[in-house]
Amino acid sequence: MLVAALVATIEDRRSPRILFQVPLRISANGGVVRGHTVVVNRHGALVLSPLRVPEETLLKLENALNGASLLGRVAFCGGEELPGLYKLGIEILGPTAGFWGNEFESRLSEGAPAAAAERGSAFRTSASEFPDASTAAKRLTD
Repeated sequence: MLVAALVATIEDRRSPRILFQVPLRISANGGVVRGHTVVVNRHGALVLSPLRVPEETLLKLENALNGASLLGRVAFCGGEELPGLYKLGIEILGPTAGFWGNEFESRLSEGAPAAAAERGSAFRTSASEFPDASTAAKRLTD
């Protein structure tokens, strides 16, 4: 009974999640680092970042592909997913119109594969895989 309640809580989201990679510039505490999304929805994202920050920290996120930016809050800081990359659960504060780009909206409306954090590490990469935004953009279009 408790397990069913926990699963329902995990899956009751304000908007559907999809597996979607977006290179980001993450600003916090006066510094800027590169990271990228793993799972995205209209209200937040699971991000891999070299920055490990405490929960409730406010971050500025910039989409490295389109230059759009927004404010987010760290809802949770998970462990090190890969060497040098930490899982950050980000809640987006404010509207996201256009932030994730047209491909996100298209894939969401087409019913892209749903993401399930419970599946474990469905996304594999390394900290050096996104050395800059142009490399990330090329990888996303390959």
